[in-house]
Amino acid sequence: MTNIQSKVPLLRFPEYKGNWKRIELGNIGSFLNGLTYSPDNIRGEGLLVLRSSNVQGGRLAFKDNVFVNVEVKEELLSKLGDILICVRNGSKKLIGKNALITEECPKATHGAFMSVFRSEDSNFAFQLLQTEKYRRQVFVDLGATINSINGSNLKKYKFYSPKSREAEEISTFLSTVDKKISLLKQKHEHLVQYKKGVMQQLFSQQLRFKYDNGQDFPDWEDKKLNTLLTEHKKRNRDLKYNKGDVLSVSGELGVINQIEHLGRSYAGESVRDYHIVHEGDIVYTKSPLKANPYGIIKANKGKAGIVSTLYAVYSCKNTANYEYLEYYFWIDANTNRYLRPLVQKGAKNDMKINNQRVLIDRISVPSKQEQDKIVKFLKALDEKIFLAGQQLEQTQAYK
Repeated sequence: MTNIQSKVPLLRFPEYKGNWKRIELGNIGSFLNGLTYSPDNIRGEGLLVLRSSNVQGGRLAFKDNVFVNVEVKEELLSKLGDILICVRNGSKKLIGKNALITEECPKATHGAFMSVFRSEDSNFAFQLLQTEKYRRQVFVDLGATINSINGSNLKKYKFYSPKSREAEEISTFLSTVDKKISLLKQKHEHLVQYKKGVMQQLFSQQLRFKYDNGQDFPDWEDKKLNTLLTEHKKRNRDLKYNKGDVLSVSGELGVINQIEHLGRSYAGESVRDYHIVHEGDIVYTKSPLKANPYGIIKANKGKAGIVSTLYAVYSCKNTANYEYLEYYFWIDANTNRYLRPLVQKGAKNDMKINNQRVLIDRISVPSKQEQDKIVKFLKALDEKIFLAGQQLEQTQAYK
């Protein structure tokens, strides 16, 4: 943000000259400790207590609210322009996160694991708390073992600051950028939620496509998965693929290169017996995840590679669009509902299921032509989500 030796910012509005002065946060505002309350004070309604979960992505969120029925001093009630800061958390990376109290916040106070910074120049102070300089000072205070900071720490945090008029212009400019970022986040979140809703409607047949001439597609049929997939059992015997081609299967990212995903290869000494995975193959991993206790089913939409023998690999028959199956099993409820009757779990929570048994149950599927239409629609929606996310990232990088 600044050239430390000259104390002059590298980027500046042209009408301002002179050095910035070094300040401590305690010079421009004060910190208020949070409210301590007991479980007996918690009610279904009352005074909102702002906690760590109410700070999401640099702004207020109201999805995990706690209300209490207690008397609170006037000074502890949240005010417009207050900066809410997480000062204690089981996860160190969340300590220091903050959000500005805005008009959308109802009557509230803040909990004991939070602190509030109150200043006459809160907009500029808030921008200071978004800098890497702030994060470094939090990191130093936490060290290796401490999992909290407090007002005494925070008030000593040092920054460079201009005179009030320049600070006001900077905070106004950056607040405008923040508003744009907030709108882009909302746009991206709305698209993601819209896609989830549409997928639920598509796979429950509440939403149907038609032929281009307007005629209805045939009714969906309950088909065994072995009418759509076949296990191909191809191995890497000729060592065409090496450890750099090993793939992982992620619940969030799907089939992805292991080094790209995890930073290194976890392959054994030899990858000769690994299964080959072509583009368009379906992979079932027998490892339980929190949202998918019976494993996950994903399609390889990228380059060919290999997976360990712990995975099962299937090729699509001409009755199935692999991207349709990818979308279908991307919904956790669909995956869990399909695998639950098939999988037996061992004493160590390992999966007791052979690769052929994975294919014996049924799912309801449309004709291949309707599958193709569903895929085309969802891919267009994915493109909109990607572009919205890219625009958000670019705006954040610009700030």
